[in-house]
Amino acid sequence: MLFALQCAAVFTVAAINDYVWSRYIAAVGARRAAASGMWAAGTLLLGSFGIVSYAQNYWLVIPAALGCFTGSYLAVRRMAAP
Repeated sequence: MLFALQCAAVFTVAAINDYVWSRYIAAVGARRAAASGMWAAGTLLLGSFGIVSYAQNYWLVIPAALGCFTGSYLAVRRMAAP
């Protein structure tokens, strides 16, 4: 797989994972047990892909970190919108 494609994939998965993680935290804070369980399972599945990817190439940590920022930013902006 081309490095640029790997970077894009890791960025995207990290962004989605952090979005899901933010939703998990919101569900736990709201004491929604079933929803928090669902979001927790999603973070495990998505996080596993990222870890396997950048364990093979440490340079992929950079797009993963940028993806994490993007996912959290978008989740908080969306949850804060009226």
